[in-house]
Amino acid sequence: MRSTFILAATLALGIFVSAGCSADSGNCPLGAEGCACTAGGSCDGSLVCASHLCVDLGSDADAGPEADADADAGADADADADGDADTDGDADTDGDADADDDAATAGSHTYVIASLTVPLDSVAAEALGFDLDGDGTVDNQLGNVLSALAMATAGAIDLQGMADQAVDRAEILLLARLQATALTTAAGAGFSMYLGENPIPPACVDPLDPVTCRRHLDGTGSFDVAASTPPDQTVIGDIVDGTFTGGPGRLIVQLAIGADAIDLPLVQARARITGIGEAALGDSIIGGAIPDEVVQGDFMSGLSNAIVNAIERDCSGAGADCGCIAGSNGQAYLGIFDENADCSVTIDEFRSNSLIVTLLRPDVDTDGDGTNDALSVGVGVTAVGAIFTPPS
Repeated sequence: MRSTFILAATLALGIFVSAGCSADSGNCPLGAEGCACTAGGSCDGSLVCASHLCVDLGSDADAGPEADADADAGADADADADGDADTDGDADTDGDADADDDAATAGSHTYVIASLTVPLDSVAAEALGFDLDGDGTVDNQLGNVLSALAMATAGAIDLQGMADQAVDRAEILLLARLQATALTTAAGAGFSMYLGENPIPPACVDPLDPVTCRRHLDGTGSFDVAASTPPDQTVIGDIVDGTFTGGPGRLIVQLAIGADAIDLPLVQARARITGIGEAALGDSIIGGAIPDEVVQGDFMSGLSNAIVNAIERDCSGAGADCGCIAGSNGQAYLGIFDENADCSVTIDEFRSNSLIVTLLRPDVDTDGDGTNDALSVGVGVTAVGAIFTPPS
């Protein structure tokens, strides 16, 4: 069973606004660089609408003769009449996956996440995190949460194993896109992430046999972008010596709890992408923060549901040890959260558990008011090449 929940929020990207065209100026024309996008999300020329401002990603500046040839041919003359040549990830503004001109894809590289590393101790949490609030320390409370869960169950819950299995079976399916004029050095590059679905080939011949899985991760797989992907999951940054560093912005990641995949769209998101190539991305880091109101709402409910699902799957609820399979995740969860020993865990028991109350407290201040208001998250990823059409 796949229990999915969305933690959505918005943070403006750190974008350079050119002199003479401030987004705050009353004379700033819609669609101009640094100014607000039009009501339809368009911008002048090759500018891109990102977080409601028109910016220059530079992906068309050096597109070369191929882009000019397609422009002369008039591809998508109606769909791209406003000059929004899809450099913001809208590779299919008119719904025709093959209709957009090559200028939009000349600097576009698409991938699927092939591994997800979760932080299980303080060392990993620091290595896979970012300083989100500018206080000089790395923020990654997720590492503390997962480490505590593992310790509380004496290692009975293999959280990294869950993540590996979920990626192999496409239960975690994340797509990525890098837009840049070059893969070694480029300014104003864009990195986006999407939820994926419908892998071709299917992930497994037999989902119960791990050897038959990861078929979709051979570098030639094709995918669809899930309609549930939140909009504008992008960070802007630069590539220096083959490493992209970007943010803040918004990016979506996923976490596996048992057989359940949890979607985590992040605010204050950052990305550090290494080993950039046409066919793969090396050891990279995605981080950000989950606003506290979302943690206490959708996040808490989703995590509780995942734990309840594991208990129902592993425990019959009758007899000694609640009829649990020895050493199962369900048995471990009951040992932590079943406060009244009735072989079940309610949302109230989960919310009031001292471990959850302590670990899910906000640890970063995202709005600068001096009060922590979000939970920090950071994970490691690698990726291989993939074929998909980014959403319009």
